[in-house]
Amino acid sequence: YQFMIVLIGALIVMNLFLAVLADNFAVADESDKKSEDDDEKDDELEVAQAAAQLQHDNPFRQKCLNICTSKYFDKAMTGFILLNTVIMCIDFYPRNPTLYGDDLSLTKFKPPAYFWTLWSLNATLTLIFTVESFIKILGLGLEIFVKDRFNLFDVLVVFISLVEVVLDILTQCRLIDVGLPGLSALRALRVFRVLKLVRSVETLRTIFATLSNSIASVTYLGMLLFLFIFIFALLGMEFFGGFTPVPHMWKGHGGQYNVENFPCAFEYYHITWSSDDDSPRCNFDTFFNSFVSIFIVLSGENWNEIYFDMHRATWHHSSVIATGYFLLLFVVGNLLLFNLFIAILISNMEGDDEDDEDIDEDPKKVDCDMLVYDFGLYKDQDGKRGSEASKGEKSTSTISRSETSIGSSKKTGKSTGAAFLEDVEGSTDKALMLFSWKNPLRRACAKIILHQLFDQVVVVLILISSVMLGLDWPSYPSDSVYTQVIQPIDVIFTVLFSVEMLLKIIVMGFIFSKDKTRPAYLRISWNVLDFFVVCVSIINLIANNVGGLNAVGPLRAIRALRALRPLRLVARMENMRIVVSTLLGAVPAVGTFGVFMLLFVIIFAILFMQMFGGRLGYCLDPHFEDEPYGSRVIPGVNGTYANDYLECMALPKYNISRHDSFGNSFTSPVFADKNSDFYYSPEGYREFAEFPKWVNPDFGNFDNIATSVLLLMEVAFLEGWPDVMFMVMDSDIANEYIVPWWLDTSVDPDGLFGHDHQTSTYLGMVTFVLWIILGCFVLLNMVIGVVLDSFNKIKEENDGLTMMTEEQGEWVRAQKQIVAMRPLKQPTMPKGAAWRLAFFKLVTSNAFDLLIMMIIMINMLFMCITVWNPSPYNTDIKALADLNKVVNIIFFVLYVVEMLLKWTGLGLQQYFKDVWNQFDFFLVLVSAFDLYASTAPGAEGLPFPPSVLRVVRLFRVVRILRILKTAKNLRTIITTIRVSLPGLYNITILLSIVLYIYAVICMNFFYRINYTPGVIYPYGGGDKAWFTQGITPECSNPEEFKDGCPMRLQTVWVGDYYYTNGNSNDGDFINRHANFRNLGFSVLTLIRCATGESFNGIMHDMMGYRWGTNRLRCCPSCGPIEGGKPTSSCDPTGLAGTGDFSEALPSLFLMLTYTVVMGFIILNGLFIGVIVDNFTNIGSEGKTITVEAIEEFREVWLRFDPKGTFAIQSHSLLSLLQHLSRPLGIADEHPALTRMEMLLLLGTLNIPDHAGKIHFSEVLTALAHRVCGAPLPLCDTTKSIQKQVAKVPGLKHLESPVHNALTNYLASLMQSRWRGYAMRKKAADDYPSQVAATLPPLPTKGLPPLRPEPPSTCENSKVGDTNEQGKVKATQVLPQ
Repeated sequence: YQFMIVLIGALIVMNLFLAVLADNFAVADESDKKSEDDDEKDDELEVAQAAAQLQHDNPFRQKCLNICTSKYFDKAMTGFILLNTVIMCIDFYPRNPTLYGDDLSLTKFKPPAYFWTLWSLNATLTLIFTVESFIKILGLGLEIFVKDRFNLFDVLVVFISLVEVVLDILTQCRLIDVGLPGLSALRALRVFRVLKLVRSVETLRTIFATLSNSIASVTYLGMLLFLFIFIFALLGMEFFGGFTPVPHMWKGHGGQYNVENFPCAFEYYHITWSSDDDSPRCNFDTFFNSFVSIFIVLSGENWNEIYFDMHRATWHHSSVIATGYFLLLFVVGNLLLFNLFIAILISNMEGDDEDDEDIDEDPKKVDCDMLVYDFGLYKDQDGKRGSEASKGEKSTSTISRSETSIGSSKKTGKSTGAAFLEDVEGSTDKALMLFSWKNPLRRACAKIILHQLFDQVVVVLILISSVMLGLDWPSYPSDSVYTQVIQPIDVIFTVLFSVEMLLKIIVMGFIFSKDKTRPAYLRISWNVLDFFVVCVSIINLIANNVGGLNAVGPLRAIRALRALRPLRLVARMENMRIVVSTLLGAVPAVGTFGVFMLLFVIIFAILFMQMFGGRLGYCLDPHFEDEPYGSRVIPGVNGTYANDYLECMALPKYNISRHDSFGNSFTSPVFADKNSDFYYSPEGYREFAEFPKWVNPDFGNFDNIATSVLLLMEVAFLEGWPDVMFMVMDSDIANEYIVPWWLDTSVDPDGLFGHDHQTSTYLGMVTFVLWIILGCFVLLNMVIGVVLDSFNKIKEENDGLTMMTEEQGEWVRAQKQIVAMRPLKQPTMPKGAAWRLAFFKLVTSNAFDLLIMMIIMINMLFMCITVWNPSPYNTDIKALADLNKVVNIIFFVLYVVEMLLKWTGLGLQQYFKDVWNQFDFFLVLVSAFDLYASTAPGAEGLPFPPSVLRVVRLFRVVRILRILKTAKNLRTIITTIRVSLPGLYNITILLSIVLYIYAVICMNFFYRINYTPGVIYPYGGGDKAWFTQGITPECSNPEEFKDGCPMRLQTVWVGDYYYTNGNSNDGDFINRHANFRNLGFSVLTLIRCATGESFNGIMHDMMGYRWGTNRLRCCPSCGPIEGGKPTSSCDPTGLAGTGDFSEALPSLFLMLTYTVVMGFIILNGLFIGVIVDNFTNIGSEGKTITVEAIEEFREVWLRFDPKGTFAIQSHSLLSLLQHLSRPLGIADEHPALTRMEMLLLLGTLNIPDHAGKIHFSEVLTALAHRVCGAPLPLCDTTKSIQKQVAKVPGLKHLESPVHNALTNYLASLMQSRWRGYAMRKKAADDYPSQVAATLPPLPTKGLPPLRPEPPSTCENSKVGDTNEQGKVKATQVLPQ
């Protein structure tokens, strides 16, 4: 249920917001651009041109000019900038300030030699950049110098760098305070010089220009956004300000805001928030807090927590104000304004590509053969049919099965092995330099792999083996039934896949092939994948059968790589190859932009490292974590200790009680005994048992460039960023290694007991808001824009649109829609029973449908009033439940009556032909089962509540769209969803394959993470992992149960420290809800990560014991016991080294690649691409032929062809056009067309006449071609369209056309006039002259009115009968 909500709600429906905004913005932006001129100038080029013409009389200035215009000067400056960047990147803050010595505050706790080397290099580079600016000013002069905005930027950075160097010198001389606030910020601003590197690479320069244009485009949107925040912040202060107690002292007031000090206010506003509860960090007590709270809501990260807090605080005062406020804030702010950011960025990315295409015109668009639509067919420019012009040409876009295996046969009519062998006769190619085509072994192998069942068998084997991979849990004991069954099956599959590979190698050759049309095995990329997977399986087979090799870390990793086996399915599915090609096609563009984004991330990482490095650590004190400040350490500096790290390390040490999977205490000497199987280090498990310790938070830190980049990327992903921001805001602004605390000394209730602590509240908030706007709102959304742009390009290539103009592309898209259209059908009246006619008219009327819709809506309202709130003191709930039971029966009866009425009016056969009626019948059956199950005595045994079935009825509400013709936008959105679902099918398959692969890999790598010794479920295997307690010398055998032995099996150690609930090592993220302990949990966890929800928290839990508090949840021998040996629950991959990041690399690689591929390329790229593309094709206001226009044509056609036979009388064409609105018809032409213009229009349309009949598709195509038709180049796409046009339903039942509809109309008109004349002349001859005188005169010119009513839709009408010859009857004066 939850998965379907995420899939349909978040990935499809919510993305329609983006589709609508992107389309509307593109239409509006296009109209604006038509009236604007492009006045952009290249500052660097302008300066270079001016410098080339500049000459100085002063030799020194001329020398400076020669230097600054030299290409070597620019290269040297680029090298210095790179060196400066590297120097800033290798800066760091050690894990603890005493690592390299005591009292190193002047050198920022780094080794003095290291610090002074970096300082000297930075000072030297600052001097070099200062000299650079002076040389440019002297050489170019101020007038030319200031024309380049980067020069002004350089001067600003140089000035800031000089100020920073001076302040640094004063600090080292102790003339100013070491912890001067703002000095680190000035030092960090030097990093923005790195932006000059962008100008050195053309691709990065283009992306930077796009970024600049995007920022300019969203400037006004940003102003609107901040105005929106300002308004809602003030509203929030009015609605929620003062509803939560404030634990700190208000500056200048000396009191806390709580019920003790302000009882009247708490009573008046019904404030029930207890003073003992923590006050929420996000509140609306001040404008600053309101601004931060609103911004968090707009980002969408954990905004519901703010809503819950405010709802709880104001519940008794006003129960609905919080709900209305936050829903309006989220919908307008997040869904509209935030998606508008993405829409603007997408528009800018596409706009830049269009500009490039305008510059580089493709000559092929002009030189290729063209097809023109005329008289129901596509013809070349010489008048020949397109099929004749292209006869014999072979399509190059389709990849057949043989082309992916051994090449394509030249004899296209044969696909068997015999045909292929006949084709290769005479070839001199030898596979493996041994087997020629005359070799019987090679010929036999060719017949096998070309057999039609070969690929099908391989696909089945891949599917079965992939399922077995998921069942192969890596910790099954060697003697378990699972292992004894799975391992032989794996051997069988490995042998079969090896045989398949050998067969293809013998036929195709291994690496080289003399026949260029039939490449060797490894020359085809999909075969390379097959080869790699088979090799992995073989290596794994060897490792499993050689003692000890299976435990080697790299080989265990290779075992996990067997999960790539499902990728082999892609090579055998044509549609999947197209999707993967699209995915791979987006990788280069995303990679290029990734380099650009990484540059910005590094800039901000250095910035954050300089400002907040060494400031996020805290004292981990497990036994005292309930203290007011989280440990025994009081935040701030005092006279005793220079920082909180020293205070933490001076606290008395203690060991927490923990046991590993063998029951060994963490303080046991076996972990320090080199002769023991449990040896870990000379200090044993001190890392895991002795506390307190100084650690960084679980989300990361800014102590070095690596962790800074990682944390900023996670913040840009908007995962858990408010927690990071609040801790940064709580960090000390002047000193490192101070425990973050959110209250300054001046406002803390206890004054921090004399400790000095000043928070970075405003600096932290401003820097994070800037990074969220740039990193997330702009840069990450540009990634989505890049993926969408790549998706559109590849789609156009697949559709053949890259060789076409915009007009041709629009006509191709319109033609594809037209070919897929079918005429509507009306129900026919029952035959032989006049009494059923009234029922027919009733059930086919719009009033009846509206009545049923009203019943459904009322039914929905009654379902909404169901309340699950049992209370023995409230009888209203029971009365409401009884009412619902009665109402449910009433609605069931109404639905049954509706069904019976339709059976009577339409008949059973006609009733069940309609899909909606089939759905209605199914719902009636479901409702009957619901009533039975709700009252049956065994209903509680059903796997689901029977009332769930009632919800299915609500899907009938969608039927109202058939009646509400004016609900255009709603119909467009529903149609977009319906059309997108088939397009998302292949993407969903790819998503499933990628998900399954990662799930199997993560299960093999991380199934032991946070394992709790002694707890088997839900791990599903392993040896005995539970222990006995109370063993005495008399009762030393754990397996022996004697009277008096205090032994019992149990799953936890009484008195041990457990991270969760006192009995589990589950963490905050990897726990019983999210883990990789088996395939099912792995899939569910990765589905959650694909949506971006807490993927980083899960990743952190897998990053080894040195990361954050992970050491409290794991140890090297706390994993499941496998083969009688201990396993690690900290580093289960076996790939880690000794550094902080070496343990984290496997989890970092897997989770980050998964997030990028699944989250940004597949879900936020391809999913959005399909939805946006379909919405643009269906509901875009910028199209000439819209879906609404086509639907109107179908509805008008229905009046002339109620049976949906695809054909109507030719002489009904003008009447059809007169009932059809523009652009397809002439009903709303102003001024109205004259009779001559109508006839000329018929001649222009040139619609074929099939013996008095015209075809639905030919008429619609001709009308659309008149509006937006264009000659099309001869390519695979147009050939396919031509074939589809020739094979539309109904054409084969009509006679071949000889003339067009105009000729038939004129001939029918002449026949009608002649018959009228003959009848009047006969009457004049037969009647007396006085009677003849009363007859109207024979008209000599002109035509009668041409707007008759459409023919009757009664049963006797023969309008749609294809057997009728279409001639005018003797009694018919005018063609109808």
